[in-house]
Amino acid sequence: MPRVGAVVFVALASAACRPDPAAREVCGYRCGPNAACPDNFACYADGRCHREGSPEDGCIVDSGPDSAPSIIEAHPSDNEQDWPTDKAIEIVFDEPVFGVDDVAITLRPTSQFDPVPATVTYSSQFRTAFVVPVKPLFEDGLYVITVAPTITDASGQTFGGRSWNFSTTSDTMPPSLTSMSPAPGATNVGVETPVVIGFSEHVFDITPASFTVQDLQGNSAGTITYLAPALAKREGPWQSNTTYRVTVTSAITDLRLNPLVGAPYVWAFTTGPDTVPPRILFQFPRVDALGMSVQTMVRVRFSEPVIGVSSESVFLERDGAVVPSTVMYDSASNMLSLVPVGDLAPATAYVVTILPTLTDLAGNPVVPGVMSWTFTTQ
Repeated sequence: MPRVGAVVFVALASAACRPDPAAREVCGYRCGPNAACPDNFACYADGRCHREGSPEDGCIVDSGPDSAPSIIEAHPSDNEQDWPTDKAIEIVFDEPVFGVDDVAITLRPTSQFDPVPATVTYSSQFRTAFVVPVKPLFEDGLYVITVAPTITDASGQTFGGRSWNFSTTSDTMPPSLTSMSPAPGATNVGVETPVVIGFSEHVFDITPASFTVQDLQGNSAGTITYLAPALAKREGPWQSNTTYRVTVTSAITDLRLNPLVGAPYVWAFTTGPDTVPPRILFQFPRVDALGMSVQTMVRVRFSEPVIGVSSESVFLERDGAVVPSTVMYDSASNMLSLVPVGDLAPATAYVVTILPTLTDLAGNPVVPGVMSWTFTTQ
């Protein structure tokens, strides 16, 4: 009979310790490799992680096998809707775990493979992982959280892995204009200074009609050269000493078709004198090019309209002698072309020269002096 009673006592003690997570913390967990334990725990002589400061024999230890860690609570939960776009995600485990980082726990839109940039931290006191996106999530977005099977408890038991979905709140807030450059009323603005506008969120339908730049005669100017989720840029060059009017309309909306609040926005700026020389955006052949065809045509594209294009301001030479050529200029593309009258000589070096008599409309030369470069035929 005493033997039977002893067996019953051990079973009751084990059953009393297992189901209560708080009791497990008091009793301790098995130590990990190199006596590793969670924060505020220490590895004692019995091979268990006890709360720091607790006596060696001050608790009853559950000697049964450890089970793998599991998630007992998550916010947002599986398929939860209307989750705030700027709220931290919380994942609670049933015991202290190791290996929680931004590789083990990821967050991504269901339509993409790349994870959302986020900071992942872990509190051993609360056994909770916190996922904080670097930027607010998109409204009306569907996201998936993935917890990889690389997370372990102190004894090395591996979490089984889990994924679940949630969706963010609906968008009822319209976008707003947050920045405009040049500022309203700005003067002496550079002729190559772009007009840049910023928005409070990702916007759509930025077109030449919804984002205009016009002189006071109503002539449109500039082109939309760059678009980002919350940024638009319209680039000249503009005429010197000219007033331009910028208009941004309510045709611009966010993803939920909420129109730009406060639109239309209208403001003006005035340029100063043009002191910026034209730049060469493209040249062919390139500098010191080798193996060029004997039928090579020289082409140069400028950053703005130029004048003074002729066979006297742009020419091709061989051994100091000018090669007979036809020089043409396309004002629509700002492209200059030099076409030799006949085939070039093989295996011969040629020099392209542009003189400072070629200028923009304000008289700024393309280069402050003579510009030349060499290429060699095959």
